[in-house]
Amino acid sequence: MRRVVTDCSNGYFTQGSIFSCLENSAGNQTYGVIITARCDLEHEKINKVVCLPVYKLKDWMTLYGDEEIYESSLSSIINQLDVQLKKYGTDVEKYKIFGLDEIEKYLVQKKIDTKSQEFINQCFSFINEKNVFAEIKSLKENNKKYFESLLNHSKASAYFIEGLLGDDSEGFVIDLSEPISLPLQVLKDISRTLHFQKFNRLKNSIYKNMMLKEEQCSSFHNVIASPYIEHILQRFSQFYSRIGTDDISEDTRLIIKDVYEKR
Repeated sequence: MRRVVTDCSNGYFTQGSIFSCLENSAGNQTYGVIITARCDLEHEKINKVVCLPVYKLKDWMTLYGDEEIYESSLSSIINQLDVQLKKYGTDVEKYKIFGLDEIEKYLVQKKIDTKSQEFINQCFSFINEKNVFAEIKSLKENNKKYFESLLNHSKASAYFIEGLLGDDSEGFVIDLSEPISLPLQVLKDISRTLHFQKFNRLKNSIYKNMMLKEEQCSSFHNVIASPYIEHILQRFSQFYSRIGTDDISEDTRLIIKDVYEKR
């Protein structure tokens, strides 16, 4: 089993160091990982240190992943629901107009079979309650695809890694899309353990991108080892260096294709 972190020395931090109680732009408390260059930290060439938010996998899914799965699945499941409802003389538009209770009463009157009723119930549960665990085949496939996109590093804005706090069975997601700057002094304070009392006195100044709750303290945990930290930096650079261009026009594509096929 691979080991992706090394132990953190007291009073020391570097590129890849993981700490607690960072605050993201949505006001959520996360872990953080330093991505500023080692030499800049070592020689204190900078006043601000760039960090990325780090989430436990279950927290990432609650905050972001489940919503992405819902949005990517919604159109397909509405279409599937519409097909089922039409078998009983109604459709999604009538559901939107009359509401769930009336449609359910109508389906009872139509003596809907148990299997169809269960499928429609699952669709209603997904659409109305955003239940991404509903028993719908296409939804299960999208859940699987999303999880695999994290593990396979095919999701451009996120980086999956396990075992950052020592338990290799626990997954984490690093958000590559939200770099957050902290004053160098804040990282020094964290290296000595930043307690709530001190944070609370200065939270609207140098600690404005930190979030500590009463009885909490912020400290460093581990350091992401090489080559994993370099891979994270590579992915971060790729995400921010993407260049958007227009797609080739269909007419041009067909002309080129025709020339290619006649070679």
